[in-house]
Formats: sequence, C-alpha cells, structure tokens
Amino acid sequence: MEDKFQYWFWLLIISYLLLIFVLKFTVHLWWRPRRIEKHFSKQGIKGPPYHFFIGNIKELVGLALKASSQPMPLCHNILPRVLSFYHHWRKIYGATFLVWFGPTARLTISDPVLIKEIFILKSEFFEKNESPPLVRKLEGDGLLTLKGEKWAHHRKIITPTFHIENLKLMIPTMGKSTAKMLDRWFLPTKENRISWRLDKEVRKSLMKLIDQRIKNYDNQGSVEECPNDLLEIMIKASLKETNQPFPNNFNSSSSSSNITVHDIVEECKTIFFAGKHTTSNLLTWTTILLAMHPQWQELARDEVLKVCGSRDNIPSKDDVAKLKTLGTDLE
Repeated sequence: MEDKFQYWFWLLIISYLLLIFVLKFTVHLWWRPRRIEKHFSKQGIKGPPYHFFIGNIKELVGLALKASSQPMPLCHNILPRVLSFYHHWRKIYGATFLVWFGPTARLTISDPVLIKEIFILKSEFFEKNESPPLVRKLEGDGLLTLKGEKWAHHRKIITPTFHIENLKLMIPTMGKSTAKMLDRWFLPTKENRISWRLDKEVRKSLMKLIDQRIKNYDNQGSVEECPNDLLEIMIKASLKETNQPFPNNFNSSSSSSNITVHDIVEECKTIFFAGKHTTSNLLTWTTILLAMHPQWQELARDEVLKVCGSRDNIPSKDDVAKLKTLGTDLE
C-alpha cells in the first residue's frame, strides 16, 4: 500500500512539474509573441508573421543568401545588399515594423528623430548585443557595452571629449600618428596573435600612456598636448571623485561608480576600436566612391596639395576647415 502511495505521489509531482514546463514553454514561444504582435498591431505597426520557435529566422537567412548571391552594382544604393530584410519588408510594412529573431521581437526604426529620442531618453529600452568574450576582452568593456547607472556615469564624463573644439586639438597628434603608421606600412608584421597576448600588449601600452600623462601633468591640472581628450577628462573625473593623488588613486579598488584605472583602460580600448571600425568603413566607402568618380578624386587631390602642401606638412585644424571638397566627399 505504501509503495503504491509513493508511486502515485511521485507521478503527481512529475506530472505537475511537466505541466509547469509545458505552460512556460507555451507562454514563452507562443502566447507572449502573439500578445506582442497584438500590442503593436493596435498602434498600426505590423511585420512578417511570427512562426513558432524560429520566428523569422528562415526568411532572414533566405533574403540574405539571395542578396549575397547576386552581383552588387557600383552605386550608392547598398541597402538591398547589407540589410536585405529591411529593404524587402519596408516595402510591405512601412519604415517601422516588427521582426522576430526566434521568440525575441525587434522593432525596426529608421526615423532619425525617433532614434535620437530613444538613445537619449529611453536608452534602457535599447538592448545592446553581447560581444563574444574574447572580442569583449580585446575591445574593452566600455561605453558601448556598459548598462544602467555606470553607463550613464561614463557617458556624462566622456561626452565633452567629442565636442568639436576638443577634437580639433587632437589633429596634430592624429597627423603625427598617421605619418608614423604610413612609414611602417611596408615592413612585415606578425599576424594572427593570440587574443590574451593582444590584450596584454594593449593594456601595457595604455598603462604606459597613462603613466606618461600623469608625469607630464602640470600644476594647472592639464597638459599642453590634447588638453581635453578622453584620457585627461577621465583622469580629472577620477581625481574629482576620490580626491587622492594620482598613484594611490589608480591603485584603489573598483566600485560601481568611481572611475578607476581599469575603467580608463577599458574606455580607451572601447573608443579606439569603435573609432577604428567606423572610420575604416567610412574611408573604405569613400575610396570606392572616388574610384567610381575620378573627377572628384582629382578635385580632392588638388585641394589637399593646395591647402596642405607637400607630404611632410601635417594638416592643422585650420587646414581641415579649408578642405571643402574633401569634406563633401566624406559626407
């Protein structure tokens, strides 16, 4: 009798747990997506229908494969190639629509005003993609990946770095760095380094740069070269928050809000790689366009030679303002 009771007891428990699992599975993969579709549909926002478990993955892959299998013409209309799903569904559902990555909904928006409003006022609703651990270790855990209070704190400190007047002060340093890079381009370089070794080298270089900046710090609390760049602004923020001398300040333990040496290194890595990717994409696309339109290439070259002179003359902030044709090409 007792054995029979235990049998039915465990059967009931297992059935109960199985029922809970099935209900959660159904809610997550069916009821919740349907509720989200209905919610946006009431606002006039539609999109490709949700398919159980896979969402729109099948359509996304099919559209991407179809776009990549066709030759790409040399023109400005790159949207059908790089965002084939958006090009296709925008014609059906409009500029704002819902798309499903599995059971996860993504609201696709193209209105610049609305995008700006989301980033500034509703940033907590913009879900950031998590980079693979090795990539994140190399690129840094900075503003692009931080969330919540720490993201807001870093953003408030870093924003002045990108004011146009502060960026102009960095032009001489950028010019010297670029000239040095061009001189080394034709020497053999070692490729495919292991990720931890790259991270160690990057961190070592940044620590050396921070130490050098501290040593060059004058009595007025600024340096002559790039007085308001990212590094100095974060150093000032760290000093202001801790009220400690530089060496002890950077050995202090990390907290949720105070700017530490680790935070400075991570932000430098993040801004460097973010700037590298965006700038390299811009220059690559500009090079393609100049190759497509040789007459603009000649105009830009003549303007640079006229304003800047020979290769040994590094452009100043005043020279950059005079490069109207080149500025048009980059825009």
